[in-house]
Amino acid sequence: MATEMIAMCGLNCMECEAYIATQANDIDTLTKLSNDANQQSGMHLNWQDSLCDGCIGEGRQIGYCSQCKVRNCATEHQVENCAYCPEYGCTTITEFFEMAPKAKSNLDAIYAALN
Repeated sequence: MATEMIAMCGLNCMECEAYIATQANDIDTLTKLSNDANQQSGMHLNWQDSLCDGCIGEGRQIGYCSQCKVRNCATEHQVENCAYCPEYGCTTITEFFEMAPKAKSNLDAIYAALN
């Protein structure tokens, strides 16, 4: 069984609460995640908005996935994730790293292996 699924931004989907809850069909956790997001952002999400099979696949994607600047940029550049991009280290990804340092270490490791 795979232990990693690295998203375009460098996060490991298999460590993400939304991904884990989706795979386990854990509606209670999905509801909690939606409620937390609603309180933090003022949005009006339901538990279905937290369903996610990862942004790199064709399955269900968490509600804000289509608005993710990092994902949109990686898709535009047609790369598996940001480590594969010739512009790796750009402002888009470095701003994201400020709130997700683990994503940086994941992408840095991939980038180092590629170069």
